[in-house]
Order: sequence, then structure tokens, then C-alpha cells
Amino acid sequence: MVKPTGLQVSDVKKFSLAYFTKKDLGENRNRYKAAMTDAMYTQSVSEEQTPANQAYKGMVINQVVTDETIYIDAKNQAAIVTVDYTNTQLVDPGNLKTALKGQPNERTVKLEFVKQGKHYVVNSIKWVSLSDGTESDDTTDSDDEDHDSSSQSSSSSASSQKTSSDNESDNSDDDSTGSTFKVW
Repeated sequence: MVKPTGLQVSDVKKFSLAYFTKKDLGENRNRYKAAMTDAMYTQSVSEEQTPANQAYKGMVINQVVTDETIYIDAKNQAAIVTVDYTNTQLVDPGNLKTALKGQPNERTVKLEFVKQGKHYVVNSIKWVSLSDGTESDDTTDSDDEDHDSSSQSSSSSASSQKTSSDNESDNSDDDSTGSTFKVW
């Protein structure tokens, strides 16, 4: 049997599960560190340590990934990942009785990978928003944070049909930059 080459869904899932599943801010660093370049890890830790993020430490806990939709761009070693997850939001610090449990969330990121040795690791994280092209987008969302090593502002749109990350179909669509993303 021929072993697949290039960026694989398993590479993306390994990172996204480690990155988005956490008991509290920063608790998961030991799980995602090996899946990032050193520069990306340093940047991610720095972002976690900003006052805005530290203000919520201990207030948003028990974050768990529930589903992922992964779009692979094998040519450019990139992926767009829409992650659905739940978390618990505390109203009073340390008081689970008044907490909002199982709060649904969805985030979409563009991950750029580089090959280090035999493994692909994340070199850039950009928060993006996807649209199917039928919506008019006349507003700019200035709240999106960018986590790539060049600190550039980013937004992206891709046209695709949502499928489960476990469905290994070979559907592909072109985005506006000409990259081909395989839907998994």
C-alpha cells in the first residue's frame, strides 16, 4: 500500500483537537506545543498572556471540541478548519452552580503548515470568516484577532459544502486566491 504524502487530515486534527480542547486558558500548551513551530508557539503563548485574555482566565473553562470541518490545500500546505466546541462560562469565579454549561461556539481558522522532519507543524494561525457567496458582507469585523507570525490582518471566503470531518470525500472547490481545498 502506498503511504500518502503531503499534509493530511490527521495532521490538522492532531493540532486542532489539542489547541481547542482545554480546561482553562493555557492549560493545553503542553499538548499543542509539539504541533507548532517554536515561533508560532511563542506567539500563541504571548497572545494568551495579553490582559484581554487574562481577564477571562478561570471564567471560560472546560472547552471541548464537538465537530470539525476541514478543508485541505495540499499544494500550499494549508487548511481551513471550522471547529465547533462547547465550554462552561462562569458567572461567579469558581461557582459551577451558576455557570452556563455546554455553551456552543464555532471558530474558523486558516492554518499554514511547514514540514519539520517527518511531521507537519503549524507555522501560522489566522482567524477567518467563511461565506457561501450569497450573503452581502458590507461590514468589517475589527474584533477578529490574527495569530500568524507576520501579524497581518486577514479575512477569507471560501465556497464549499459543509461535510463532517470524518467523511473522506474528494470534493474540492477553488477559493478566490486560486488555492484548491479538499473537503473532509
